[in-house]
Amino acid sequence: MGSRPKNLSQSLATRLRQDIQTGVWGSELPGESVLASYYSVSRSTMRNALSALESERIISESSQGKRRHVLSGKRKQISADRSVVILTNTESEGVLVYERPFIQQLVAGLGKKGVETILLPMSLREKEATQAKLEKLVRRFGRPVWLLHRCPPKAQRWFHENQKGRCLVLGPSDPDLPIPDVQTNQAKLMSEALARFAEEGVAGHEVLFVIRQENSFLFENARKHFLDAVAQVFGSAASPTILTYSGNSGDLVDGLDRVFAEKAKGLSKSFVPPKALLVWRTHDALTVYCYLLARQQLRTEASQRGCLLISAGWLPSFSAMHPSLSYFQSPDQRHLRIVISRLIRLADGMPLPEKTRLSAHFHEGETG
Repeated sequence: MGSRPKNLSQSLATRLRQDIQTGVWGSELPGESVLASYYSVSRSTMRNALSALESERIISESSQGKRRHVLSGKRKQISADRSVVILTNTESEGVLVYERPFIQQLVAGLGKKGVETILLPMSLREKEATQAKLEKLVRRFGRPVWLLHRCPPKAQRWFHENQKGRCLVLGPSDPDLPIPDVQTNQAKLMSEALARFAEEGVAGHEVLFVIRQENSFLFENARKHFLDAVAQVFGSAASPTILTYSGNSGDLVDGLDRVFAEKAKGLSKSFVPPKALLVWRTHDALTVYCYLLARQQLRTEASQRGCLLISAGWLPSFSAMHPSLSYFQSPDQRHLRIVISRLIRLADGMPLPEKTRLSAHFHEGETG
């Protein structure tokens, strides 16, 4: 038992060494916390692995406020014109953990096509997406193709104006911006989720939509698509509850407490507790899942009296993490092939259609 942590650090060091040598992380490593999230290990295990690579002179030693760099000659040289930089905004909670399998498949798929990739996770809030910061990024990498993952509208606009024909948005893009993207058809996504609820005998006023308040087009679009889908599935007179919140998971739990406690406290005689919840973000769906489970409010095979739960979050491995989820949305291999083909077209200097809308696919969890 005592040698297990050491073996884990050694195996992690081997994997990290391979990723560095093949150019996955470029010339500068992200911080320890980001790397630990990506490889699903503790920070102490990651720190031990990094120390091993420092002693091998593969990466520079860490210093206060500075990131580790890959030392000269320790990584594969990458052709700028035939490479893809995956710029992932780590301000989206848990993005590297939940979407890691898809990103890893993407990197492997591009590699088979002769396209090198560099992962670039970084904090990129809307106010931080300054022109100077983005110009510095471009100077650092030359002229690759940029895959913008969860990047704010300001960053999307900058890349569209300054790297036109060399960028693709993975996920929702600014609707007013003619930038190529690949994303789920949100309108169909909402309709299919609510149709699943209706099939289970849930009425429109028994639905709770959980969405984080964000100062962006994402919030407004999602809210609009939800209300349109409610009218389509349940009729225009249906009155679902929408729980909006800002901040961290604690704020979400406080909001859920208010919703579920209203009936118990007798604050509203007409209030009907929700029987089905549609959660817009993956990270929030996990919080809601734990909340319902702890209060025995989650519907399972053993208890059909609890709430149904659908996650509208986009990731490939929800069932492995929380198999009791009623349903979850997942990209399939078609999503992966389309993203890869779009990136290769950009690398080859070919034009793309502006918007690509893919159908939603929901998979049932193994409840129990």
